[in-house]
Amino acid sequence: MKTKKILQGKIISNKKIAPDHFKMAIQNEWLALKARPGQFVMIKVQEKNNDPLLRIPLGVHFTEEDRTYLLYKVVGPGTATLSQRQKGEIVSILGPLGNGFDLSKNSPDKEALIVAGGHGIVPLYMLIKELRKKGIKVAVFEGACSKEHILCENRLKQTGSKVFIATENGTQGKKGRVTDVLVEYLKKYEKNGKQKNLGEKCIMFVCGPKPMIKSVNKIAEKFKINTQISFAEYMACGIGACLGCAIMTVDGYKMTCKDGPVFDSKEIKWDAQ
Repeated sequence: MKTKKILQGKIISNKKIAPDHFKMAIQNEWLALKARPGQFVMIKVQEKNNDPLLRIPLGVHFTEEDRTYLLYKVVGPGTATLSQRQKGEIVSILGPLGNGFDLSKNSPDKEALIVAGGHGIVPLYMLIKELRKKGIKVAVFEGACSKEHILCENRLKQTGSKVFIATENGTQGKKGRVTDVLVEYLKKYEKNGKQKNLGEKCIMFVCGPKPMIKSVNKIAEKFKINTQISFAEYMACGIGACLGCAIMTVDGYKMTCKDGPVFDSKEIKWDAQ
């Protein structure tokens, strides 16, 4: 049974960690206990007035003891105001919300391939930590426009994962797209130049901009890799009431906030994306 509540949390820290990116730590034991990889919260930006009126959706980055960490990008007035909130202040949170990643589909002998584009690493970091706790081998492919926008690289390496970086301008890692690095890695499984069915050897988890997600899905289909994707649609209500985050699936429209944000790639009607 899904569990969510409107909670009060104390801000423990709210620091800028990269251009336009902040990491906030919120103290609330219940939330930290219940949140799962891939879920999100709806946070009220400020308590004294209703500007902005709606809560904003933020993916759970990870949890630690009684704290939940949110890594967010300043993209408008709401997140700009949130970035000014101070240590010790109280915030109102609705969560945890949504369906996260399904770890039951991965056996210990399968390598987990994590593909993140830009801000997409946010919900994937907690997943990586969970996979490593289970003793599962993890290879992370993170892409961004430049070195300044690569997030969490050192912490990713500290999990014991293999980490591959690609930047569009070549300032860090390989120059080009993260999908190029992914394909290069998958070719190691080929035998005598022949493409292999990698479904028995790998599973893939993805989050990032929609063009990248669509490219990764084509790669997954080519190599026959089971793939779970976290979609970053804007969610106004977080509970499926406003219908603003509808996504077309093979079974018709579903709500990213209520039915996702994580979907099996086979559920998505890709020609409608």
